Amino acid sequence: MNNNFREIGLSIIPENDPTTSVGSLVTTQNFGSRFNFGNSWLLGVVFDDQTVDDNFYTSGEGLAEIDVTAVNTTTNQSFTTTTWTAGGYQMQLPGGTYQVTFSGDWNKDGQTDTETQQVTIGSENVKLDLKTDDLSIAPTPTAEPDLAPTPTPTAEPASNDAPTPTAEPDLAPTPTPTPEPASNDATTSNNSPVEDTTANHDLSSRIGHDTIAGGLGDDVIRGGDGDDVLRGDLNSRSPGGSIGGDDIIYGGKGNDRIGGKGGNDQLYGQDDNDQIWGDDGDDLLWGGLGNDTLTGDNFSGGRGSDTFVLAAGEGTDTIIDFHIGEDFLGLANGLTFEELTITQGTGANTKNTLISFGGEILAIINKVDSRYLMAVAEVAFTEV
Repeated sequence: MNNNFREIGLSIIPENDPTTSVGSLVTTQNFGSRFNFGNSWLLGVVFDDQTVDDNFYTSGEGLAEIDVTAVNTTTNQSFTTTTWTAGGYQMQLPGGTYQVTFSGDWNKDGQTDTETQQVTIGSENVKLDLKTDDLSIAPTPTAEPDLAPTPTPTAEPASNDAPTPTAEPDLAPTPTPTPEPASNDATTSNNSPVEDTTANHDLSSRIGHDTIAGGLGDDVIRGGDGDDVLRGDLNSRSPGGSIGGDDIIYGGKGNDRIGGKGGNDQLYGQDDNDQIWGDDGDDLLWGGLGNDTLTGDNFSGGRGSDTFVLAAGEGTDTIIDFHIGEDFLGLANGLTFEELTITQGTGANTKNTLISFGGEILAIINKVDSRYLMAVAEVAFTEV
């Protein structure tokens, strides 16, 4: 290459001339020679990353008509430009530190959004991109509440009027209400918290709004008629990590909160509007009847490959953190992929994928583009 050419510029521009044979977008590569070029440039692109988790600008993702204002923090001198059709912008600035403010309706909600970042301009050009989808996180369910340490159940019979939680008598007949030697099974009622940290257990709730936490073994936990908090491994909001058993949890009736914690868990919301967290491990999440919210891993910091179950006639589930290439959508009760309609949402669901069966919306998958889900549908959908 000629040594006089020092700079290379790349750009993507629209091409709508019907007399040419090129596509709607053209990539150009520019060579030039500049001397006495003056101040350095601040340049970049404003884009909405529609490709899930790739964190990279792709053609078609740029946002036009976004105002970019750079204010020198020392002199208060201000410079303003607007992004082009493809989302790019540039402005030549004297050396110094600048507060750069991006302003525009990138949420498409009719209101002006703003983001301010700081850069320092020296002898070289500075690139400052803005990835807007990181600034408008979709609504997430309320985190499970911090709970006070659960008291140890006493040996007195359970009572609705007791000032502290008490255990029911063991199921085996005894002449007095004193407890028998410890068992691996437990039952609670009347708003009683239960936490058991040994071996494998079968824990059940009857009535009231109960809190039940299993141990580190492979537990079976059954919620009752109230709004229960059911946790697979210990009474904690921690996702569990590598510690924890492979639990099976049934929510029963009521608006329950279910957390699998560690291990490869099976979590069933059953009736009413439940919130289910898979946490660590490769979990199966099935909301059941009602409009449920299913969170596989990220909200509580967990990891794993999760399966979110869809079934007809059970209401609309909201799936918070589906990862293409990692998680799966399970089809239950004879439901087949060919019977589904998969579309990109509109309005409040513009960034979400809708999965429907007939006229029923089975699931809303937050922050997933339907095009990318369809591209891996053969792998992502599985019978359960």
